[in-house]
Amino acid sequence: MTTSEIRRVAIPVLSVFALAVLGSVLAWSAVASRGQERSGVEWEYLIVAGGNVNFPGSGGPGKNKQKEFAQEAVTVERNLDRLGAEGWELIAVYGAPNNPTFYLKRAKQK
Repeated sequence: MTTSEIRRVAIPVLSVFALAVLGSVLAWSAVASRGQERSGVEWEYLIVAGGNVNFPGSGGPGKNKQKEFAQEAVTVERNLDRLGAEGWELIAVYGAPNNPTFYLKRAKQK
């Protein structure tokens, strides 16, 4: 199979996948907003994308709980621990293992 044939097949497949992910996020958002109306809690969301393991946030370093994981996994774990300490809850991860998108939420800070 030539490169151009692979591209002709891959582009439509990736487009459909991207639309499916977007549809899932939008559907989840609609469900979340209905839950917010019932509970009275307002939420804020954080989306971290692009395969970057350096999350925003502050706080001390996390603990290396899983010594058998690669350094990248330890960095992601440390950053998720730091965000968790700030009240962020990881609610979904989409994408390839080398390029994930992390979706987090927390009660809106007043």
